[in-house]
Amino acid sequence: MERGRRLACLNSGAPMMGDTIIVRMMAVGGGIVAMSGLPGMRGDLKGDLDHITGLKPSFVVTAVTRAELEATRSSDLQQYVQDRGARWVHMPVEPGQVPDIETSYLWEAASKDLQRALLGGGRIFVHGLQNGDRAGMFVLRLMIETGEAADDALGRLKSVWPEALTCASQLNWAMEAAREPALFVRHRA
Repeated sequence: MERGRRLACLNSGAPMMGDTIIVRMMAVGGGIVAMSGLPGMRGDLKGDLDHITGLKPSFVVTAVTRAELEATRSSDLQQYVQDRGARWVHMPVEPGQVPDIETSYLWEAASKDLQRALLGGGRIFVHGLQNGDRAGMFVLRLMIETGEAADDALGRLKSVWPEALTCASQLNWAMEAAREPALFVRHRA
C-alpha cells in the first residue's frame, strides 16, 4: 500500500476522553458483540479488563499486533482473559492493513466458533488499538458471515461506532465476506 493511502487509513481516531474505556455493543446473530479500543489505553488497564470481563464474553478478539500489545504494556491480556473464563483470539493486523494470508486462515477458523457463540446467545468482545478500523473490520465481516446483508451490517456498525472503518482496504476486506444464509431461531419461553 502506498504511503499516502496508508496514512489516510491511520488518521481517523476518535478523541480520547477520560479514564474509562468506551464499549459499544450491538446485537449480532442472536448474541451480543461489544467493541472498543485497546484496554488500558486510557490509563486504567485493570479497570478496563475488569469491565470487559464483567460483560462475560465467550471470546475476546484482539486485533492488534504483538508489538502493540508490548508497547502498551498489555502483553498479559491473553492470560488475564483466559483466567476469567473467556477464550482469547489474536488477529495480528498492522494499522491500516488487512489480514495477511496467515491471519486470514486464523480468521476462517475463529469465525466459525464466533458464529456458534453468537447463535447460542453468547457475547463476543472485539478490540483494536483506538480508532475502530481493525475491530470494525472484523466485526463487519462477522456480521456478514452470520447472514446479515453487507450494506445493512455496515449501516448498523456505523450507527454504533461512526469512526469505525475509515480505511478503504479494511472496509473492502470485510465486505468481501461470504454471506451465510440467515438463520432464524425460535426461542421458547
